[in-house]
Amino acid sequence: MRFKIFLHKLLNKEYWPSFLIYFPLFPVWVYYSIKARSLLFLSAANPGIEYSGIFLERKSRIHEILPPAYTPQTILINPLQTTAAGLIELLQQASFEFPFFAKPDIGEKGTGVKKINTESDIVDYHARQKAPYLIQAFIPYEHEAGVFFIRQPNRSKGVVSGIVYKELPHVTGNGRDPVRQLAFSDIRYAMQKESIEKLSPDTLNQIPADGERVALLSYGNHARGAKFYDYSFKISPELEQTMNKVCGAIPGFYYGRLDIKFDNWEDFARGKNFAIVELNGSGADPTHIFDPSLSLISVWKIIITHWHGLYQVASYLHKHQQVPYMTVKAYFSLRKKYKAYLKTIK
Repeated sequence: MRFKIFLHKLLNKEYWPSFLIYFPLFPVWVYYSIKARSLLFLSAANPGIEYSGIFLERKSRIHEILPPAYTPQTILINPLQTTAAGLIELLQQASFEFPFFAKPDIGEKGTGVKKINTESDIVDYHARQKAPYLIQAFIPYEHEAGVFFIRQPNRSKGVVSGIVYKELPHVTGNGRDPVRQLAFSDIRYAMQKESIEKLSPDTLNQIPADGERVALLSYGNHARGAKFYDYSFKISPELEQTMNKVCGAIPGFYYGRLDIKFDNWEDFARGKNFAIVELNGSGADPTHIFDPSLSLISVWKIIITHWHGLYQVASYLHKHQQVPYMTVKAYFSLRKKYKAYLKTIK
């Protein structure tokens, strides 16, 4: 199985390390850096977000600037200052109901994200944390997408530059085999064995009926087995109007991706029945590049198009609004802090 997984990753670019995808485009980044006179021009793209959203930005700070009408109830917990009893009392006071999600305030690729189903789950999660984390109300919508938005600072309206639809990890029953066997017979989920084994025995041993769908995870993270599809064909004037309304209410945000859960596409495009799970700034990938059906050339074209938009946004803000570029020294100092932090959540 190990060789089979290795071969699968080798032959499918969606699993390649990021540097293999991005490194051939380094001359393009250098070109825009020369034009901007900074290798780190992306650091000026979102003055309303810590470090422009390159990394180490706090989700709690971002949540504060998101329009309340489109965000789930969220509270920040410091495990070093809150006892388990105090946490339970806080949840009761805030009227949190199970299930809900817990996730690090500063995260990476779904690390540390957990669906909390019971009081014992959250007490156990709390005991394991060494850094602040968020508790976020469960969003009941079935579908999830990432919508990339770019607005030039000298324009009143922005554009949706790409959409990814996230197919959440699941198995479909055949009336004979348990969930565990169905999952591990699919190489996509066999690579997620450690995460799937953490599901309850009741779920893993369940034998779903023929055609019955059983969810393995409740959030769409590519590193955890979600399958990504390029849904950019869904971009429409109606959707762009909705996203301009939402993003226009976020101060200092011009470039990035909003991860959104929604009930159905028609309502979402009209601005109804959806919620923002997260906002990712200038360090965000246009994640529709992970659609396995896209050619490598198509992926490179998408990345270059987004870098062009990023350069336009950042250079304008730097020149006309004096938003500073991060220095190389500050970048490496921040990177060192980020790596040290990741060790506390893994």
